Amino acid sequence: GVGRVHRPCGVCEFCRRGEEDLWEAAEFTGWTVDGGYADAGSGAQLTSAALEGLGALIGGGHMTAEAREKAFATLLRHAAARDNEPYLLGVAEGLARSKDSRAVEWLDKLSSRRTSLDVRQAAQRGLAVGYRDEGAIKALRRELSGKDEELELRAAQVLYELADEEAFEWAVDVITQR
Repeated sequence: GVGRVHRPCGVCEFCRRGEEDLWEAAEFTGWTVDGGYADAGSGAQLTSAALEGLGALIGGGHMTAEAREKAFATLLRHAAARDNEPYLLGVAEGLARSKDSRAVEWLDKLSSRRTSLDVRQAAQRGLAVGYRDEGAIKALRRELSGKDEELELRAAQVLYELADEEAFEWAVDVITQR
């Protein structure tokens, strides 16, 4: 297969420890350097999955403080980058799983950014479930009374995870109306 890190320096502490992808100047195949499987569309999916996994590693508590900071900085770089739509779902999921309070600001930005519904919903879910953010919970409750069935369903699914009473009342109303 094609390596994710295009060309590690081999001399910095991250490369010497086998953590080339945490090196700040790392180049990634199919992302910052042409090649890999990015042309087939799977490069973006792999990177997105890797970003989500990075958040899980941060939140898992098994990384050194320095590695956690570098990993979190990687998530933030992707969150702030323009023209980064293919990776934003992974960023939102990763920030949610990081359990880092600094993620709240970025999840809030992603939940209101002009991006795909999946990204906005992932950010809202991360805020509501991961951080019990009242603003996100209220926004999800507002979607229960909306006109868009897909938004209603997605909001209800997240609110069910929180054992939200309004979501259960909404479900009863939907069931009894049919």
